[in-house]
Amino acid sequence: MCSAGKSAVASPTPLIAPQPCARMGSPAQNDTPEENFQWQDTAVAGVVLINVFTVEQDNQHRLVDLLVRATDGFVNRAPGFISATLHRSLDGTKVTMYAHWLSHEHYQAMRKEPGPLPFFEEALTFASFEPGMYEIVKSFEPID
Repeated sequence: MCSAGKSAVASPTPLIAPQPCARMGSPAQNDTPEENFQWQDTAVAGVVLINVFTVEQDNQHRLVDLLVRATDGFVNRAPGFISATLHRSLDGTKVTMYAHWLSHEHYQAMRKEPGPLPFFEEALTFASFEPGMYEIVKSFEPID
């Protein structure tokens, strides 16, 4: 049964707007039960930036510290910032930041601010990164 998506972020405007359920496939395609399902097409506000940093193991903690200070001190105060989650790999060679923004423009405006710039510049002296900007297609939650 379809139901409206739930927003993980408290907001005056819902981040996930429910859309009518759509059936994927058709009986004429001889769907198996696994293929014969309904999905909730969700329109999620904003964009997600996923930065995957690569570091030497000895520098992982240093990078995490820099990103925490930049995010706690400046980024989370920027207009359009919704949330961020910082991850570190178990092998010590990667750090990934998942950040949700209202728009690409909001993110770009934050990047022009002088406050977080020194943190980002220092990080690039010992880490490389692959940035990616994404739109959220669907959020999944456990079913009781």
